[in-house]
Amino acid sequence: YGMKNVHRSDGICHQLMTEAGYVKPGNIVFGTDSHTTTYGCVGAFSSGIGYTEMASILGTGTMWIKVPETIKVVIEGELPANVMSKDIILRLIGDLGADGATYRALEFSGSTIENMTVASRMTMSNMAIEAGAKCALFTPDEKTAEYCEIELNDFQKSLVGDEDATYMKTITYRAEDFVPVMACPSQVDKIRNVSELEGTEIDQVFIGSCTNGRLEDLKAADGKKIFAYHLNDCEDLPLGSCGDDKRLWPGEGVVDHAGIAAALKEIGFDGVCTIEEFRPEYYAMSHEDNVKKAAEVTRDFVQKYFG
Repeated sequence: YGMKNVHRSDGICHQLMTEAGYVKPGNIVFGTDSHTTTYGCVGAFSSGIGYTEMASILGTGTMWIKVPETIKVVIEGELPANVMSKDIILRLIGDLGADGATYRALEFSGSTIENMTVASRMTMSNMAIEAGAKCALFTPDEKTAEYCEIELNDFQKSLVGDEDATYMKTITYRAEDFVPVMACPSQVDKIRNVSELEGTEIDQVFIGSCTNGRLEDLKAADGKKIFAYHLNDCEDLPLGSCGDDKRLWPGEGVVDHAGIAAALKEIGFDGVCTIEEFRPEYYAMSHEDNVKKAAEVTRDFVQKYFG
């Protein structure tokens, strides 16, 4: 059908779109997945649509869309230790509610945002849809240019909020006020401070998905062992329980199996083996009701373990 780029097992699609250079600052992008909002991390207008809408785009090259109102989120200051961008976006979702930004743009700014890596911004833009947002917007800067391996042109440099822009509302946070949080079962906006959950027994932990499958997330986990299962090398390993091991499907930089192992070892993990064929059971997350899980994923609906 004339498709020039086909990726079978090169990584999570939302990571791949920016990492492989398909999305650049200023692009308008639509994809048939709700977390297409991810690409706002590099200054693109990106949003999820349905299959019928995509068929219309493929057939006509156009699609009708209403310009969304904008909620401006300003975050100033330095984040405390052990607080990451996931804590910020979860706190915002908790404050707005799961439908608090429906069909609106979330525009992020402030010194805290400026100091973030593109990977951290990606986590926030990815989860914007969990508050109902149509898109998430970050101003392209030199970090964006380096990540995208481009030099920003005049148009891309102009992608900033206008001084006289009209916002639906402006929400301001002090970075120092953020604390580690979690979304408790089974609503994405049921946010609780981790300190309130201290003592809760956890049997399994999953780090990955399009929200948190990047190397800086794994490095922060300070892990001992990590297994991304290989069909042949690890077929004898028990898949029913994790024990003390940490297991993942890496999202970033998955260009070849040797590359996965090298990247993970570089950030301090050992016991690495890789996977050639995706099967749901390789996630090794039990579906039994009595198993308590914690997962770095997009949402925690009942029977929704991997976003």
